[in-house]
Amino acid sequence: MEDRLDARAELESRWTEAGLEVGDLVPDTGGTIAHRAARLPNTLPGTAAAAEREAEGRGVSLGAVLGQGGIGVVHLGEQAALHREVAVKLVRPERRSPVLETTLLREAWVTGNLEHPNIVPVHDLIEADAGPMMVMKRVEGVAWSDLFNAPEAVARLTDEAPFEWHLRVLATICHALHFAHARGVLHLDLKPHNVMIGRFGEVYVVDWGLAVSTGDGPAWLPRADTIATVCGTPAYMSPEQAAGDGARLGPATDVFQLGAILHELVTGKRRHGGTSIRDAIVAAYTCAPFDYGDDVPVELREILADAMARGVDDRIPSADALRRRIEAFLQHRSSRKLSDRGRALLDDVRADLAGGAHGATRAFQECRFAFRQALAEWPDNHDARDGLREMLCVAAEHALARRQPERAAELLDELDAPAPELSARLRALEAEVAAEAERVAQLQHDANVGFLTRHRSILAAIGGVFWLFWNVLCGYLHRERILVFGPVELTIMALVTILIYAGVMVSRPRSMWSSAVNRRTLLLFGVGFLIALMLWGQAAIMGLDGLHSLALAGVTYCFFLAGVAITVDRRVGWGLVVVVPLSVAMAVWSEWAWELAGLTGLFVGSWVSWVWRPRGDGPMGQDPDGPRDSPRPRP
Repeated sequence: MEDRLDARAELESRWTEAGLEVGDLVPDTGGTIAHRAARLPNTLPGTAAAAEREAEGRGVSLGAVLGQGGIGVVHLGEQAALHREVAVKLVRPERRSPVLETTLLREAWVTGNLEHPNIVPVHDLIEADAGPMMVMKRVEGVAWSDLFNAPEAVARLTDEAPFEWHLRVLATICHALHFAHARGVLHLDLKPHNVMIGRFGEVYVVDWGLAVSTGDGPAWLPRADTIATVCGTPAYMSPEQAAGDGARLGPATDVFQLGAILHELVTGKRRHGGTSIRDAIVAAYTCAPFDYGDDVPVELREILADAMARGVDDRIPSADALRRRIEAFLQHRSSRKLSDRGRALLDDVRADLAGGAHGATRAFQECRFAFRQALAEWPDNHDARDGLREMLCVAAEHALARRQPERAAELLDELDAPAPELSARLRALEAEVAAEAERVAQLQHDANVGFLTRHRSILAAIGGVFWLFWNVLCGYLHRERILVFGPVELTIMALVTILIYAGVMVSRPRSMWSSAVNRRTLLLFGVGFLIALMLWGQAAIMGLDGLHSLALAGVTYCFFLAGVAITVDRRVGWGLVVVVPLSVAMAVWSEWAWELAGLTGLFVGSWVSWVWRPRGDGPMGQDPDGPRDSPRPRP
């Protein structure tokens, strides 16, 4: 608010220095405030009848009034020699004055010298006692302003969407103004009312009554730098027009007014407003930035801001540059439609992911395609780029939540710029998943019966043969009374065996303890020795002889096979079909207990060796596939 008050004070100070009385500024019926070169003096006498007689003297007959403005009136005319209808413009009889006649003459000279498809051609200039009359091509149509809120009328002219058609009209006007600027002519009163649209969609810039020349313009036009008053239509005028600063008038002044027209097309409201002429002029001078909101595409917002920058040097430099940017915006409409489609699909993607769907839903694929195609057609489509980034981040968050680091990494790799927070979460998840994978691998390794089968098979076979030899030797020594084994001797032998076994296990190769299968098997084997020690100790207490004491150890063979079957590999348990009868035989024929114990040990070793025989050529005797014809080993 303070800025606005400062701007008003500054503007009024300028007016005072220039000797301007804003209260004396009276716009015509079209809202235009004329500059000093076209001030309204006292009117001169004249009649419509006199004008008609003068026109007929030049072969032009005047007909009905087609329209009138603040100073001029346009009649339908007919050129008898060419049998064609024309439009004849002259000063309104009740407003006739030398200044206004000069203004009309200048407009005729300007328009006649600007031979351009979008500027109405001038056929003749009649100078008569009733005042000058400009004979022009008759344009059958309406003022562009009449079509701003008439989409049905626009639909009769084009198949395009109304807004896009209006933009093309504006681009056409830019082309005509660029031509005029190249000839050193400024319009200074550009507004929708001063553009005519023909019945077939022709576009004409009209009403050049305020036109001035730049340094290289025609000498018969007022020079821009001599203008020292407010001029133009307040709703569309530039800050330099509001200040009456002729030194700063130039092509950028017309560019500002073109931007003000674009503003009205976008918002439906005029750029500058107020409760009075003074308020509107102050608003034009202040030229406060306007917030168009997110509904207006970023590219169009940038065009509006650059065309209506307060500083002359900050504006789009030429009408042609503005035209190129408008046409580029129109060319990008397909890309924008795709990005709009992507935005709509992004809501579906969020809904799918929130509902627990996997990341690669159909909506996700279509959304990504829409954004990518939009960027392919227009790489600078910021909305498509932001939408694609937002979609990828949403999908990556979903993948992280579902513990899918590979999917999340793939999505984050598609981002055009890093996402630090998501990247940090991805690294943490990758470390967590890797640790879990390592734990699972270790568990699988521990439970893999096929790991180091060759070692176990060979050791089992050697152990079985050794056990047979040892027991047969002990039986021979006992039977020949060379070394008699009683319960005490058996207990001592079991204790020594346990100590030797413990020493061997302590100095074991690391590979023998590298899996749970090996550890369980070796532990069960050691527990078997402890059971034998306990049985023989109890036998010594009970006073049993050596052979009956030895026969009790048959239970250790059954325990070993049952323990391995339960904790490691159930196939080993089938050996109990043979071991149980042999254990019973040891009790029944105790005199042959040593030999039967050796035979049982040989069978156990042979059976385990056969069950765990290697079936592959993996490293260290590992069977890569594990047992093929057995149930999955128990962990």
